[in-house]
Amino acid sequence: MKIKSGLLLALVFAASTGGSIAQDTNTATTPAASAPTSEVMPLIVIDDAPLSDAIRNLARQAGINLLFDPAAAAAMTNDVSFRLENITAEDAMQALLDNNGFQIVHDPKTKISRVTTKDPAALEPLITQVITLKYSHATNMMPIVTASFTQPRSRVLPDAKNNQLVVLATAAEMQNITNTIAQLDISPRQVLIEARFIETFHNPQTAKGINWAGTARNREVSFGNTVVGGQGFGDPGFGTIGSPGIIGSTARGFGPIAFLNTEQLSATLNFFNSDNQTETLSTPRAVALDGQPTELAVVRNVPVLEQEQGAAGTGGSPPTAVKVRYEIIVGGTIINEVGVRLLVTPRIYAGSNVFLDLKPEISQRETIDAVQTFDNNEFSAPIFSRRRITTQAMVPSGTTLVLGGLISDQNIQDKTKVPILGDVPGLGRAFRSSSKSRTKQHLLIFVTPTILDNDDYLPSPENREFLHQKPIDKPDKPWASWDNAEPRDWTKSTDY
Repeated sequence: MKIKSGLLLALVFAASTGGSIAQDTNTATTPAASAPTSEVMPLIVIDDAPLSDAIRNLARQAGINLLFDPAAAAAMTNDVSFRLENITAEDAMQALLDNNGFQIVHDPKTKISRVTTKDPAALEPLITQVITLKYSHATNMMPIVTASFTQPRSRVLPDAKNNQLVVLATAAEMQNITNTIAQLDISPRQVLIEARFIETFHNPQTAKGINWAGTARNREVSFGNTVVGGQGFGDPGFGTIGSPGIIGSTARGFGPIAFLNTEQLSATLNFFNSDNQTETLSTPRAVALDGQPTELAVVRNVPVLEQEQGAAGTGGSPPTAVKVRYEIIVGGTIINEVGVRLLVTPRIYAGSNVFLDLKPEISQRETIDAVQTFDNNEFSAPIFSRRRITTQAMVPSGTTLVLGGLISDQNIQDKTKVPILGDVPGLGRAFRSSSKSRTKQHLLIFVTPTILDNDDYLPSPENREFLHQKPIDKPDKPWASWDNAEPRDWTKSTDY
């Protein structure tokens, strides 16, 4: 900080010589080029100097062109003494004017300021200032500035295009507003969100035996005595017997007998094992602002076909049209959108802790459809399953939060048997079947929040490497030729 000894000497000189340095009160002073207005003086001392001379010297040191109103100059008959430290010359002059009932009026056109007598009943003049915001949005800052006003005449207007605030307020209130905005308009902190979804699926199945359900279940049969291609004849006990084309017996005295066509005989031989194992790995990552919700999603939309009945035409049935829908919204959720989704809102607290509001979700389309019958018409609809967790947790920066426990384990056993025949020892194996399956799903979710600094984006060797790392994938094991559909390249050695 430079010490302005020239100001101290000038003021002491003015106090010792009295009015010898006074100049014409109607003449503008020459600004001092060596003392900028905003420079802080370590010490200002005035001892028994005329008020007008003290104001004139402070204006010169502040670089202000100053004129005295004749009435104000005539009213300055007193001497002043004061000692001020660490203050600008302009602020010292303003304090001196306020303490003695005077004010300074600036003319922005001529760049000349006038000292006049302050009217006690007059309102403090308003000044306009345009404040440019660096990080905050003007529309978000406007309610805060409006709530901090103490004068009803003060106003603030946002300029969303240039991200600026136009503030109209008194000088004292303007200073408080600029200080408040400077404390709030700071660079927001950011959090790197790294997520890892690991889902395993295991579905072993086995089925063995002969299933006669196609023959014995839901079959229509004919009852009665019939002949093949013959003519009907009368019988006192049974009435007229005709031939509907089903093989039968016409012996007198037989009761009603049911018959099956050869087309109705159906049996399925099952003798197989299957095992389906699936492992799904998703590693989304994103950088989120402090307190702002962020969504990480890897999804696909399953099209759903809908049949629509058109308007009835003349002399014909109404035409039908098939509509494909890719977004079916139920309760605010797109139910036919399946995949991996993570909605997270980070909040940085004291120290290096991160508060996480987590809503992970995994959805998929089931392999079977829901089937219902209406008015003898069968309709099917897809089934979508969803697994989600909604939780809140506080974790240190760089620490991994594990969410698990979403385990689904389903065992199914199915047995079929032809009554009586299926119970015959040895032979009964040809009239019964059994199958069983197990479906096991396990989901683990890992979330790692890391607080970022501005230096993390600079290209230096000391930066954190996680911004440049790629997810680590498990190495793929090459398929053997027995399982591979690609034609074998005989020029290379291949293991079976």
